[in-house]
Amino acid sequence: MNRRQFLSISALSLSLSGCMGVNLSDGTENNPPTATATEAETETSIPNSETKSSTPAQTPEQPHDLYIVNYTTTTEIATVRVLDENGNAVVEGQYELPSERGIEFEDIGARKKEYKIELMIDGTELMPLTWFTASCASVDEAPRGSRDGYVQLRRDSADRLQATLAVDGCDAIIGPEYPTGLAQGFRVEE
Repeated sequence: MNRRQFLSISALSLSLSGCMGVNLSDGTENNPPTATATEAETETSIPNSETKSSTPAQTPEQPHDLYIVNYTTTTEIATVRVLDENGNAVVEGQYELPSERGIEFEDIGARKKEYKIELMIDGTELMPLTWFTASCASVDEAPRGSRDGYVQLRRDSADRLQATLAVDGCDAIIGPEYPTGLAQGFRVEE
């Protein structure tokens, strides 16, 4: 590069840098923003020293999901009933369980509750399962962690369908091994 080119580029750079200056003379450069009343009031206290956001979409009263995952290579039609501790049906209906896919019942499990899961496939009633959503309060990393339930439908050595249940361990998320979709999209007319 010759001397004239260097000097002209340097002069141009210097003149442009003056145009890009920022003036923070309004006094706000050293003052952090203050929290608004709604931001300060988003945490409320609830029993058992757990906190809950006032925004229902972030932490609903029933934060745990239930998945039913078909590990077989055939599509099954299942009658599903999930009963709470009082015997009330939280879920009741027929659903298509595509092969190697799962369905998800969103936000149906409350904290520290026990649910009975009943499945009937092609007129055969499977062994009922118990889903307990134990507290995560003792887990430092995840005091409001996940207790999502995963019903796993498989064939045993005699080619009979059987269901087992796995539950997240607060900060240890199991997750379904196959793709899932919201259960209402798999509902079958009875």
